[in-house]
Amino acid sequence: SSGINAEYGEVDRAVFGNSKISRKLSPAAERIVLQDLCDQGQGIMAGERCFVLWRSIAEWGALMYSWVTDRGLTGTVLTLFELHSGDDTEDQPFHGMDVWLVQHIIGTLQKEGKAELMMGENLDFSDAGVKFY
Repeated sequence: SSGINAEYGEVDRAVFGNSKISRKLSPAAERIVLQDLCDQGQGIMAGERCFVLWRSIAEWGALMYSWVTDRGLTGTVLTLFELHSGDDTEDQPFHGMDVWLVQHIIGTLQKEGKAELMMGENLDFSDAGVKFY
């Protein structure tokens, strides 16, 4: 996803400077700030890009898991597509989320023993599924 989204987005380097006083953070200082956000679960580094999250990965995971349990879907397999773009999630804040972020959230839920990511044959996760526990 490029640009700012209502829930998550890329950090524009302009936030690290003030053109009115001709000051800006050094690239090293920017990296420290962004790494701290990532360490707190509020961002994800992808190469030289940082995606800053409106909600932490843990909060996104809790929202997603609550949606699953509220609908009695534990023990069933859902595709990642159903989670981020399915008709049943249209009223959820994670609807429309990029699949790479959904996969990251599922990975966190997997570490907590609440989900299992099932990879398909495609590396883009287009045929991946998840079973919730």
